[in-house]
Amino acid sequence: MTRRKWAPHLALALASALATVVIKADGSARAHPQNEDELKKRIADLQAQVYSLSARLADWPQLGYFRDRNREFKKTASPRPLIVFMGDSITAHWSLVPSGFFPGENYVNRGLDGQISGQMLLRLRQDVLGLSPDAVVILGGVNELSWGPREERLEIIEGNIKSMAELARFNRVAVIICSLTPAARNEGGPEKKPRITALNQWLRQYSKDNNLVYLDYFSRMTLPDGSTREELFTDGTHPTDAGYRVMASEARAAISQLHLKPRTGTLKLP
Repeated sequence: MTRRKWAPHLALALASALATVVIKADGSARAHPQNEDELKKRIADLQAQVYSLSARLADWPQLGYFRDRNREFKKTASPRPLIVFMGDSITAHWSLVPSGFFPGENYVNRGLDGQISGQMLLRLRQDVLGLSPDAVVILGGVNELSWGPREERLEIIEGNIKSMAELARFNRVAVIICSLTPAARNEGGPEKKPRITALNQWLRQYSKDNNLVYLDYFSRMTLPDGSTREELFTDGTHPTDAGYRVMASEARAAISQLHLKPRTGTLKLP
């Protein structure tokens, strides 16, 4: 169903719920109509929200977010190896800290706030393979980790990570698989920590079985007793500048294992 067919009807349906509830002396409630001008404004606001949400649903993986930047990037060329970092907000926020995102390197940040592994998989062709990189660094899964039964959710994330790795390797792009970072201050409830541990164990083993480089952020961001190094995190999930410096050091060490050579000629466009 197209946006034009259903969005206005949904907006009007939502608007019908805008009547305030007035409590009578006996404790019962009755609907009280809004002022006409106020109601029209609320309807207009709801319609705008519905159109915005329908647009987001039409581009669920958010392919439009980097499309223009990808086109501009393809016009450039550099002899240095090109590395694309694919991820969610933990990757995205890397570009916002004072130390920056690998200044001076030919590394590209393709992290997007709130993304789950399925969205990353759908973006892979455009935002990674379309740039013809030498390698991709994949970090994802934490945003959906607590959804539903543990085994079912882990299986979905693992399948999406596998698909991203397989697509990259098929296109002759080296793959680095990242561990999830730890959850600080019990972020996400008691279920999240064991799920992070379980997924990281699978990511490590999958990397080993498939001769991929495993980038272990988790170990460097936790103490010997397994607790999180709280000073490396801001809101319980996203690293501080110091946290990103730790991650950058580990990422450089992982990339060095690929023994990438300088690029020759011009950037190959797909």
